[in-house]
Amino acid sequence: MLPGIAMLIVGFALLLWARHGDGRRDLRRCPKCWYAMTDTPGRTCPECGHISGDDASLHRSKPRKWPGRAAVVVVFAGLAFILTGFSSRPWISRIPTPALRALLDLMYEVETPAAGLPTPALADLRSKKPLERARWHHTTAVAFESWISKVTTPSGPISDAELATLAPLADEANQLFSDFGGTVHNEIRLVESVTSRLARRWRAARDAQSPDPDRVIRLQWALAELQFRGGGYSHRDDWTLPPTDLVLQALSHPDPAVRIFGLDRVGRIAHVVVMEPENEAAREQLGRLVERIESVANSDVDAAVLKRARDVLIYLRMFALKPTPGG
Repeated sequence: MLPGIAMLIVGFALLLWARHGDGRRDLRRCPKCWYAMTDTPGRTCPECGHISGDDASLHRSKPRKWPGRAAVVVVFAGLAFILTGFSSRPWISRIPTPALRALLDLMYEVETPAAGLPTPALADLRSKKPLERARWHHTTAVAFESWISKVTTPSGPISDAELATLAPLADEANQLFSDFGGTVHNEIRLVESVTSRLARRWRAARDAQSPDPDRVIRLQWALAELQFRGGGYSHRDDWTLPPTDLVLQALSHPDPAVRIFGLDRVGRIAHVVVMEPENEAAREQLGRLVERIESVANSDVDAAVLKRARDVLIYLRMFALKPTPGG
């Protein structure tokens, strides 16, 4: 209860500070767009056309925007905390997701490196303190948004050069998803809000009356990397796999590292086929990839790619390519 009251006090203090503004009442400014009207006769703003009711309104103090927004977030968070003060859940879980995200944005500045994605500290994820766990999920959500932006902002087909740049980021994003996949902390909703928005964008692009295939592939790939790895199942009902065309492009890429990336995605699709025999979409997708995998396993010039391709092919023949019961 006391933390909630403290948050309300801080929130109202921020609100008063925001309303006090910059304290400049000696300036003559438009109260709507804050255009300087010192040399402008009359009360009509030449910038936005607003007509002030009297001269006093032209000498208002300009409100501060960010403290006002912060005040709203903190006040709502305090109210949520007080209203749920008798709950046994961690206090962080009582704050609505948008308010929690805004609060964490104010508290922690997530740095985006020049190369790669933001990296949360695993110590935060393993912490017993709710706020530290929330910081991990918040940083992970920012990393996911960075990954999604890098894949989906460009338009048109994914070039080989772009694929070489994005493949390592895909591995980073997928590893982050794998890291938090086993947690049961309530802060998971910070990440879920990101993947849910992406899933809605992918479905909308896929089901559009005249879908853009390049756009669909970009969104599908972005979503496919934010899935559980190694478990065979997903908690989402809109689970998807890496696009077939993208995997084929990776398997034919001049960079051996990208070809290994493609083989890893084949392995993921094969694992789904093994764990979910009724998944006809995954089985059909794997069937379209087998010929190319055999070619890589028989003729690739890179020793590491050759070994990985042969290992994948053995797995396919032993498990994934077996006929389904009754098939």
